[in-house]
Amino acid sequence: MLFLFLTIILHALIFSLFKLFGHKRINTFQAIVVNYFVCVITGAIFAGPERVINVKPDIWTYTALGLGVIFIITFYLMALTSQKISMAAASIASKMSMVIPVLFSLFVLRVDSNMTWINYAGIMLAIPATYLSSRSDKGEKFDLKLLWLPLAIFVLNGFIDIVVNYSSLNLLNSTDTDLFPIFAFLSASVIGGLVLLIKGELPDKTTMLAGATLGVINYFSVYVLLLALESLNNNGALVFPIFNTGIIVLTSAIGLIVFREHLNRYNKLGILISIIAIALIMI
Repeated sequence: MLFLFLTIILHALIFSLFKLFGHKRINTFQAIVVNYFVCVITGAIFAGPERVINVKPDIWTYTALGLGVIFIITFYLMALTSQKISMAAASIASKMSMVIPVLFSLFVLRVDSNMTWINYAGIMLAIPATYLSSRSDKGEKFDLKLLWLPLAIFVLNGFIDIVVNYSSLNLLNSTDTDLFPIFAFLSASVIGGLVLLIKGELPDKTTMLAGATLGVINYFSVYVLLLALESLNNNGALVFPIFNTGIIVLTSAIGLIVFREHLNRYNKLGILISIIAIALIMI
């Protein structure tokens, strides 16, 4: 559970940095692209440059490169959803995607988890907890023609978690775990860099520093998530509900204390249910 709690903390820091970017008016896309490059550099230093250079092409390397493409596409769709619909819609779609890797782990991977009905009750509670914690109390309406945006985020985020879970179980061994994120971020950095070149944009010093800080944390967040899956027998049905609801609780606490954010009645209920869900899953 140590790795799981650590990855929750790291991902909560990432969300907190995004909030800080908004307050400081930092160009988020530019910072994200810088972040991808720094992720690659951080991973290469951590794993050892020689190991990275000497990696032989394998199924897991191609899988990681493909995952990086989905990373940046999903990020773009989240930004588009926030602009065209609302931030709440993007957040709900992203977090509710937890359902996909949970079902995949239970019915496709069939990981032997020895879970009880109490644990399953916690998993079920995590679903409404996720929705309520992200819901706005405003009666927001949007063009139904744009419904494909949150649906795409829901599917792609869930697919990312499936690929990570499947790779950890079937493609990676303990010596490859620290290398996998490097190749995922490599393809994302190349695509993001090309987009900035086409747009003729160059990040300033503040954006570079913001992206670099995000990059160091981001690399280890993925690496530790893989370690969490590995240490818990790659049981996505156990890992992802705790992971998701844990991030909700921690980011909400940071938002209240650091950013003085307001929680509506739905958010408060969602956080309460999240805590109950985590407790039931961990019993």
